[in-house]
Amino acid sequence: MRPVPSSWLAFLLLAATGVGAAPAASDRAVRSPAASLLAAYLAVDTTNPPGNERAGAELLARTLAEAGIESQLLVSPRGRVSLHARLEATTAGTRAGALLLLHHIDTVPAGPGWRHPAHGGEVHAGELWGRGAIDAKGLGVAHLMAFLELARSPQPRRRAVVFLAVADEEAGGGEGTGWLIESHPELFADAAVVLNEGGVNKAVAGRALFWGIEVDQKRPLWLEVAATGRPGHASAANPESATHRLVAGLARLVAAPRPRRVTPAAAAFVTALARFDPQARGALAEVRALGALRAAGGPGETADADPAGAGAAQP
Repeated sequence: MRPVPSSWLAFLLLAATGVGAAPAASDRAVRSPAASLLAAYLAVDTTNPPGNERAGAELLARTLAEAGIESQLLVSPRGRVSLHARLEATTAGTRAGALLLLHHIDTVPAGPGWRHPAHGGEVHAGELWGRGAIDAKGLGVAHLMAFLELARSPQPRRRAVVFLAVADEEAGGGEGTGWLIESHPELFADAAVVLNEGGVNKAVAGRALFWGIEVDQKRPLWLEVAATGRPGHASAANPESATHRLVAGLARLVAAPRPRRVTPAAAAFVTALARFDPQARGALAEVRALGALRAAGGPGETADADPAGAGAAQP
């Protein structure tokens, strides 16, 4: 693949996410192919519920077809539509695992107070407005533009690249990613790296100060709690009943202290972020207090961990 300047990538992402810029730059951004596609994508109302992801998936499928790339629409039993496309590796010999570019088509409902139509995909003062511009249609367009660039590139690919746009993320994913994993596990069989939403970005007057890469998050901890007790009649209170004991036990669990634990990725992320964001410096002081960084470390100095990581502090 021919080298792509980092400034071009930043411009593409700015266009795809609708971040405003100085007048000349913003005029160029809103006329870019990425911004035009995003405007059309935002104009498709995919509010979940009910989703209506088919219309969004078909827009993406047409864009892929115009570039000569085949795709498939995958429909769950309840009619929710996801899209899959794949570029195979082209090198001989040992190949790396596939790269999966994943985003969701559906959006949360648009609340009151929008200055411009939430499903208009309209440009105002160099900014592209619409529900889903950040979460996650802008990401999807950035992924798709990169996918198309890889398809056009003459350079051999050492790994397959998969573009996947899924339904139902905002309501749990049962009709999207969850259903795909259960019904089409072959789509994920060789995936080694997944790029999805996450991280924080910061831009001032159209200039990107940084692009956040998130590799870690707080995770759920599933517990099964059982209780035994003395049976009794519902007409009288029974503090020895299993139900009473279960509720009391859950209350103790909620009230139990949960000391913060800063992961190496989170420490590295806060350290790097503090160089650009004054608000992050307070978080950096807190991280230092928790002993995650060297006592003498300052903003921008490395943590006692992987300096390239990013993430979120975990309880």
